[in-house]
Amino acid sequence: MILYLLKFFPKLSEAFILDELCEVKRRKVPLRVWALGRWPDDDGEHPEVAVVQSDVEYLDQDGPGRIRKGIALARLSVRAKKRVARARRILREEHANHYGYVYTESLPRAIRLRKLGVTHIHAHFMSEAADHALALSLLSGIPFSVTAHGSDILLYPHPHLGLIAEHATAILTASEYNRKHLLAEGVREEKIHVIPNGVDTGAFIAPDRAGRSAGDPPHLLTVARLTPVKGIDVLLRAYAKLSERGIRFRATIVGGGRERARLVALRNKFGLVDVVNFTGDQPRDAVHRAYGDADLFVLASRSEGFPVSVLEAMASGLPVVAPDITGLPEQIEHGAQGRLFPAEDFSALADTLEELLVPANRDALRAMGSAARERAVRDFALAHTVDMRLAQFDASHAQPDAPSPRES
Repeated sequence: MILYLLKFFPKLSEAFILDELCEVKRRKVPLRVWALGRWPDDDGEHPEVAVVQSDVEYLDQDGPGRIRKGIALARLSVRAKKRVARARRILREEHANHYGYVYTESLPRAIRLRKLGVTHIHAHFMSEAADHALALSLLSGIPFSVTAHGSDILLYPHPHLGLIAEHATAILTASEYNRKHLLAEGVREEKIHVIPNGVDTGAFIAPDRAGRSAGDPPHLLTVARLTPVKGIDVLLRAYAKLSERGIRFRATIVGGGRERARLVALRNKFGLVDVVNFTGDQPRDAVHRAYGDADLFVLASRSEGFPVSVLEAMASGLPVVAPDITGLPEQIEHGAQGRLFPAEDFSALADTLEELLVPANRDALRAMGSAARERAVRDFALAHTVDMRLAQFDASHAQPDAPSPRES
């Protein structure tokens, strides 16, 4: 049985984790999901949550009485006293400021893991979920791994990345860029495994865009949270330049977030009210329809990991325009499936879009979209990436320094 540890579940913007869980369950691999809490700001959730909801437990519902009772039971029943003593030394003595409470909460839960028959623990994001995975592994002897995505190592690095990496059997990450970053942070090379994010390519349809009226303005789509790192202000400035140049287009921005009011005001200031539509958060079927209705996908982020929105756009047969940062050049080959531009350079973005949107380049745009779909199916299909993850989980039991999941 695999235990997934998540900071929040469900979360609209982390549908890729939900997709992975559903694919693992579809294969009838036993799994449990322990979440530290629910994401507080989402207005809804994807319907696929129902597929795994019965396997989800929320750790923030553990009351102090239950934890104290569990600790007393655990201290009386754990036979592997050396392992527990080692975990106590590492978590409560050497790193008490950060891990003291994690140790206290994890001790009774580690006993439960063994009773459940968990053989591998995996945490998504180098965050509090990774902290709990480390503690549970040290206490139970069950191997654990972590997926480091992007912001969790590039923007908000974990203060104990080295400690987590030392004890994990593997650190998975989606891009070569992230691999090099982790190496520079001191993570051992043999610990790092690049496994790209995946997309259920069968859930996305690439419509025949050749049949669209040549008189219709091209439709540009962005799917992103409305937060500063996503660079929606850069996008709006580029759109303002296009409008000033007389380029006809319409744009849709799907996603919610704390920046919405400011960005809507900026759109209005630039005179783009009739051109740019903010939809807010949308259910998954509506997002899929938006991909099918668009002609070009545009991302203007200041930082990224390996964005699933780009994979979804590619699976929908859309060419992609994105900044040449982090893992994006590993998703989009410049000139093949889309175009890359210097991050935060809205003038360069406007120039790139203007070149692609001229009527003479519509055939080239559609060819890029076809190439994007082909690459998504070939390199980023969800079934393939889950194969890689499950193989890595299995390999963790064969490592000579990994505790056996059956050790007691």
